[in-house]
Amino acid sequence: MSIISGQSAKIAADIRAKIEAGEWYPTMKLPTQQELAAYYQVNRSTVIAALDRLKARGIIVSIQGKGSFVSNDSGNEEGVVWKELAKWSFYPKNKALVQHLNEWENDATLIQLSKGVLAHELQPKNAIKEALTAMAAQNVGFGYGDGRGDERLRQALSVYLQEKGIQASPDSILIVSGALGGLQLIGTGILQTGSVLFHEPVSYLRSLTFFTSLGIRTSPLDFAANDAEKELAKQSAHALYVNPTHHNPTGMTLDEGARRKLLLLAGKTRTPIIEDDIYGDLSFEEGPKPLKAYDRKGQVLYLGSFSKTVSPGLRIGWLVGPPDIVQKLADLRMQTDYGSSMLSQFVCRHLLETGTYRHHIWTLKEHLRERKNWLLGLLEKYFGELGSCGDVQGGFFIWFTFKKERAPHMQRFVAACHRRGVVLHPGFIYGEERQASIRFSFAFESLENMEKGLLQVRRAYDDQFLGE
Repeated sequence: MSIISGQSAKIAADIRAKIEAGEWYPTMKLPTQQELAAYYQVNRSTVIAALDRLKARGIIVSIQGKGSFVSNDSGNEEGVVWKELAKWSFYPKNKALVQHLNEWENDATLIQLSKGVLAHELQPKNAIKEALTAMAAQNVGFGYGDGRGDERLRQALSVYLQEKGIQASPDSILIVSGALGGLQLIGTGILQTGSVLFHEPVSYLRSLTFFTSLGIRTSPLDFAANDAEKELAKQSAHALYVNPTHHNPTGMTLDEGARRKLLLLAGKTRTPIIEDDIYGDLSFEEGPKPLKAYDRKGQVLYLGSFSKTVSPGLRIGWLVGPPDIVQKLADLRMQTDYGSSMLSQFVCRHLLETGTYRHHIWTLKEHLRERKNWLLGLLEKYFGELGSCGDVQGGFFIWFTFKKERAPHMQRFVAACHRRGVVLHPGFIYGEERQASIRFSFAFESLENMEKGLLQVRRAYDDQFLGE
């Protein structure tokens, strides 16, 4: 075997090992041939030979003028019938990196600096236990229900929403399996094939794919831009998705003036609004009311959830809308899953009816405020000279943006952080363009782990950016 052949084989084996370890993931673009040659300290011809070996095995693919990419096909021929059927699945797979993040977020050995879930110690375990004890004492029987959700829970939510300025009768409330379940119901039961769902340029919606499978196009739109009215007016079938309070992923909140302007814009263009308010209960200071509270024309469908305030495992949220729309979606539930877990609904109902939920929220916000301040201090300590982030007044997230001249290659940076035991969400999975940002969460990890994790992130940055 020649020296070049032996070197190319070793390089091919190393690249393949990176792919199998998840460091380089399906559809990820590989470094250029020149970059690989410099990394492995070989001639470019040796790198080309290594890449040719991987192409021959279907491990990577090359696209003319764009470069080489990790193949989406594992090459495993077992179960080929199911594999072929899966290609025609109604729902597409998650984006490759999102799949990896979902997998990494279930690895208890990794530090989760972006995870949008309450820490175990912040969840009201004793209150949930008391609710379950009360349920056992009452000998409650559970059935499927009529798809709308437990009536007493809807009554309790009706009372609770009045505190937010939202007038919603129980008949206008639908219990859903978290806000995401509500979005899926809206997509299948209200929006049409060919509809356009507008959203903020950087949005949680950009990390989802199921709307595409329904023939619904998602389109970014700056609602404050001068041409926003023109863009909305020219669409015959459309809706507008907004997350105006403690926005995911940026953490920002629209002020009251911006909310009224948005409602006015939607009214002029006859645009229905889907308001995602799952972080609305987590405001550290008194802020503006939900869009739904200002809605006098019935143009807003309102989504809330207990997943971010009580426990994600309950999978209970709610949708507020006109009673006829609620009934239509309830009928759809009866055709699909017969509604959300009645046991989880009982827990949430008990928390609301006893006042335990309000007390828990007050305590939770104090803990989250402390964690937020801690994380802001750590970001200033480890990344202050590299970029900036704004303060937030609630929710889970801080959005850190690198200075243009100090921005790392984000795909490789996320992989490098993973190798160091830390999971991050890069801004590009939420549709960010022309900048490099990270969604940091202060809700999940302990104060100690936040610092440990950020130290490793800084080391990964120095390795990549400074070449050390």
